[in-house]
Amino acid sequence: MVQAVFDNASLWAVFFFSVLLFLASCEIGFRIGRSQQRRRDKIESVSTGIVTGSILGLVSFLLAFSFGIAASNFSERRGAVLDEANVIGTAYLRADLLPAAQREEMRSLLRAYTEVRVKVTEPGVGLAGYFQAIHASEEIHRALWPLVAGVAAAEPTPTHALVVSSVNDVIDMHSVRLAVGVRYAIPSTIWIALYLVSGLALAATGYRFGVSFGTRSELLPAMVISFACVVSLISDLDNPAHGFLLNDHTPMRDLLVMMDSTEP
Repeated sequence: MVQAVFDNASLWAVFFFSVLLFLASCEIGFRIGRSQQRRRDKIESVSTGIVTGSILGLVSFLLAFSFGIAASNFSERRGAVLDEANVIGTAYLRADLLPAAQREEMRSLLRAYTEVRVKVTEPGVGLAGYFQAIHASEEIHRALWPLVAGVAAAEPTPTHALVVSSVNDVIDMHSVRLAVGVRYAIPSTIWIALYLVSGLALAATGYRFGVSFGTRSELLPAMVISFACVVSLISDLDNPAHGFLLNDHTPMRDLLVMMDSTEP
């Protein structure tokens, strides 16, 4: 449920939600702290500082851990785009090894396949469009495989085996991109823990100012915005469908240009 919300929400929605949640946490903590200050003659500022510092340290760990997962996923997605362009290009060239009729059909299917992969990266394509592209890609797989398998079965030669292998690589690469693009996202449990611990840390910070000084620090908004920026950056890295850090799909577009240039 949480992951579905992050998949559909825009990056700005994630940022403003984070800011509002963290500001509310600070304010609640501050008000509780100020109410406690009125009831005490002696403020135990040292103990509250130790607890606040400990929670902030835990938040730092969670942010670093989540950022590492998101950055790794982002890097894998970028590499998968180049790898897929290479395997599709190889399959397209090896289509020359098939008889004329099958060669043209295979090239047509691979070109349609590449167009599907390129169109899904255009601005404005939502999550529904993303899954439609997955379905269209798998439909092309079901047309490609019988085509090359039939030729290889009718005439089992080393050259036809190369074509079958290249088509198999295209199908396998689809599974890789599906895994790194959808299934390897940061789990919902981590998102919940990240927001929960961050909110508690900011509430503890607000409480410390309230119980120790009775006034709000002018630097608390800067702290809130900093937390929200880091969480938004993690969301941007983790989600291939929104934000500013989108994958570079130039290799796929270049492949489409190559296919157009080699058509008779």
